[in-house]
Amino acid sequence: MKNSSVRPTFEYNGQYYRVDEVCFSDKPFIVIEYGTYDELMNNAMEDAEPFPYNLTEEELLNEVKYSLGIEVCPGEY
Repeated sequence: MKNSSVRPTFEYNGQYYRVDEVCFSDKPFIVIEYGTYDELMNNAMEDAEPFPYNLTEEELLNEVKYSLGIEVCPGEY
């Protein structure tokens, strides 16, 4: 199966990532999907924890760092 997504895909530390949105009933959320090259090509990537659209820029950057494993989320030691 060929990857036909128009969403940009990014590679970081051997994993592939792309950003998606999920529209829950109360508000939309941002979701980072991740996986291997094969999972990307077969549209079988995993979802990281969703986070709301209405975060400040600092909060958004922190959520992305936690999702990518760049930093450990406080309270998850």
